[in-house]
Amino acid sequence: LCNTAPNVRALAVHLTEGQLLPLGRSAQLISQLYGLTVSPATVRAWIDQASVLLLPNVERIAQALVDVPVAAAPVADNSNHRLALGGSRASACARTREFPQLACRWAL
Repeated sequence: LCNTAPNVRALAVHLTEGQLLPLGRSAQLISQLYGLTVSPATVRAWIDQASVLLLPNVERIAQALVDVPVAAAPVADNSNHRLALGGSRASACARTREFPQLACRWAL
């Protein structure tokens, strides 16, 4: 787990969280591309590690969005997003001129 190149771990996180591939398919693709034995549980662990590392930035972005006086309505989105482990989670997304990247807060 720790000896795997950071780029491979980042790819696994991107495939599941960015491209919404299931954990098993992401593990299979990593195995096919790099000849590594990767299980869905390993991909899940990499996602958990990335979450811990990214949490301070996510919180800072979320607070910055809260502090902005108005988020433009045409780019606000309240919807459900599919989760890698199944099911869906409600989210609220918004962006502003100051923060053009779409930021989402998921309901727990």
